[in-house]
Amino acid sequence: MPLRIVVAIGAVLASACADPQRGSSPSSPAPSAETAKLQTTTPPAPQAQAGLLNFAWLALGRHGAEVMTLGGSPEMEAIAARFKEGARKNQAWFAEYTAKHDGKTLPWHANMGIDRQEYQLFLQSKLGMHKQLDTVLVVEEDGPDIALSTGGKWKFFDDLKAHIRKDASQGHTALGPLSRKIQVVASEAQSTTGPWDGSCWRASEVTGLCLGKTSSGRGILTYEARAAGDSRPQANSDFVVLFDLPALP
Repeated sequence: MPLRIVVAIGAVLASACADPQRGSSPSSPAPSAETAKLQTTTPPAPQAQAGLLNFAWLALGRHGAEVMTLGGSPEMEAIAARFKEGARKNQAWFAEYTAKHDGKTLPWHANMGIDRQEYQLFLQSKLGMHKQLDTVLVVEEDGPDIALSTGGKWKFFDDLKAHIRKDASQGHTALGPLSRKIQVVASEAQSTTGPWDGSCWRASEVTGLCLGKTSSGRGILTYEARAAGDSRPQANSDFVVLFDLPALP
């Protein structure tokens, strides 16, 4: 998903962990085909709406949710793993390269860790979302912020300590500030998650959190991070959370 729509997520290529109920993380992320195609696109911001975090559809409370991971065929997973390793080994280069080709499909480069033919297969591959576990998304006020958690149901996410300022200007997690806000406009290019509108709060080209509403009427939260040298599991992971929205009056 490239958000960089975030997905940024997404985009997000993580495999389901062996024992998610105990709070373990999804597998470390690899750049997805969507990520390669959309790279930090910043479309014109839609007019702000009244409501929580400027979303008319978002409300405080507990929302039924599912944690989703992204994956493809075993062959694509192997290619993606090498792509991921290439991005990790060349993180500064990767961030500069994606910024240079903002909004365009990335040309192949040897630093990606895969050959030219593998990269073409990767771009043409289709990813799917697979449910990892059932949970809840708790949206609550915390001083000047809106805090996002699972209320103790998924330790991995709760340890992230995700917060967004009530004015939606910026966010922060346990890993640091998310100071750059990007608007996301629904697009057919969001082929893995399906089209969605919303906002992303980013620390860098490869780290950020997004909230939005899908064309099917559900909420979507995406998270991705790639921080070389940081041993915390949240520093090198990505995932998608789909959650229920309250019925409109």
